[in-house]
Amino acid sequence: MDGNVADLIGNEFNRNTAGGDYGGLYIEELDDGTVLRFWGNEVIGNRAGISGTQVLGGEGGGFWLNLVEYGSEANVRDNQILSNTAYLTGTDGGDYGGFYAYLGSDADYPGLLTMEDNLIAGNAAQDSYAGVAIEMSDRSRLVMEHNVIAANTAVVESGGLYIYGQEDSQYYLRRNKVIDNSAGAQGGLWISNGDTADPLWGLSENNLVADNVGSGIYLWDAEFWSTNDTIAGNGDYGLLITGTGGIAVTAHLSNTIVWGHSDSFVNTDPGNYAFKADYSDIQGGWSGTGNMNSSPVFVNAGGGDYHLQASSPLLEQALTAVAPAVDLDGIPRPVPAGGEADMGCYEWFRAGVTLAPDQAKTKKPGTTAAYDLTVTNDGNLPDTFAVNAPLNPLGWTVTVNPASVTLAPGASATVQVKVKVPAGTDAGTVNQVTARATSQAHGTVQDIALLQTTVALAPAVSLEPDLVAGGTPGSVVVYEHTLTNLSNGTETFLPSKSSSLGWSVSVSPVVATLAKGGTQTVRVYVSVPASAAPGTADETTVTETSDSDGTVSDSATDTTTRQSYPYKYYLPYVGKN
Repeated sequence: MDGNVADLIGNEFNRNTAGGDYGGLYIEELDDGTVLRFWGNEVIGNRAGISGTQVLGGEGGGFWLNLVEYGSEANVRDNQILSNTAYLTGTDGGDYGGFYAYLGSDADYPGLLTMEDNLIAGNAAQDSYAGVAIEMSDRSRLVMEHNVIAANTAVVESGGLYIYGQEDSQYYLRRNKVIDNSAGAQGGLWISNGDTADPLWGLSENNLVADNVGSGIYLWDAEFWSTNDTIAGNGDYGLLITGTGGIAVTAHLSNTIVWGHSDSFVNTDPGNYAFKADYSDIQGGWSGTGNMNSSPVFVNAGGGDYHLQASSPLLEQALTAVAPAVDLDGIPRPVPAGGEADMGCYEWFRAGVTLAPDQAKTKKPGTTAAYDLTVTNDGNLPDTFAVNAPLNPLGWTVTVNPASVTLAPGASATVQVKVKVPAGTDAGTVNQVTARATSQAHGTVQDIALLQTTVALAPAVSLEPDLVAGGTPGSVVVYEHTLTNLSNGTETFLPSKSSSLGWSVSVSPVVATLAKGGTQTVRVYVSVPASAAPGTADETTVTETSDSDGTVSDSATDTTTRQSYPYKYYLPYVGKN
């Protein structure tokens, strides 16, 4: 491809087999300013050098990028290159199990390869170069940032990452993990120089090179400028310098940890090669300003966790002026701000959050309970916390405002959670909503507050109907009304009565306790006085009042009119003749 932009994004190159070379994906050449964006792809389970059950031998099991030259650029990002194999038969094949690239150049337009956020793991080479192998010709550049190269296996050489460079080529390694790889030799990181006059120059920052079998870092006539790396648990040696013996080479270490090896440093030619270190923790000790020889106190070295614990003596012992701005996890250095940085690829930090207090409120149906919660950043670095209500057993409407807060270490903010009680909900119903604050930088850091809303009794009553009747002097007129409990729970009602003319009135029952929606017949007895004049009308008012809330009541009015006495009429007897 010449002078073009080529996008290979979101593809799957999986489970292919070649009887010879290039089992997965092969790109021949990027030339004359071509840009390749190889993003978000899968290259998984491909095999070179096998046909059916017959091993033929082949190279390039996974992804082979043959040539990037003359100002061209390859950007390889967010890919998974997994479980690819280069098979060996006799002396044929067996190299480059996972990813291989060759960078060409001319005097003015070098090739550039940028690799970011890739996972290259579980690849196998039955000979050499299992994980990643990059070869750079004159003046070409390699930039690798935030990749994971893990658990790749080569029988002979280079289990993890191999970088080869010729005259004036350079490499930049930042925030990568080269872990758990294995080979007969050079199990972790191997950097080799092809220039017979000058060393290969490169920069390494915030990298973790750990738990590789065979070696940690192997330098062949290659300069190595290490800042805040962690080189640990590689079994044989941490760093080895060797080569032709004709080039002066130095490995420079600042703020770096070298721990957990048979030998921290191996130098095959002290006359030409040297290690220089400052503000670094080197097992066995090393001369230099600020160097230490103390156990780093890793979180779990045997389990592959090389973060520092709070008790580590390496905290705040690095030279902050040269430390990278962030660590391997992206945590800003130093923590806390204004202090000193820590040694190694991980800055120690404490993420923490408190959400308080637990609360309980009682609210009537159709109203809202508002809970004010305090979110506190208990960590030692700035963080953003999302606040939500993941547990709401009864499914009531719950709102959170604001939904997230950003806080400095030790700072607090108020978040309000509103819980709306649905209309008609029975009294005594309890809904316990769980509010949660979660660190957005560290999702396992959370705290909860329990918000218990109990539904209050909302008294309501109906007494009906109004009635009209007549009565003779000395008689008792009986009225029947229906009392209905319109509350959202069991309620007791107490009657009262009044007569506009002061006639004698009584009510039964004198107390009524009803379940939600329950009814009761209420009888009102009005006595008509013997002295009442004909046509006299009395208005009797009966009121039923909630025992729990004296402001809630309903009334019925009965109108009683005094009737005349009944009369008898006598007719004369008339006989029939």
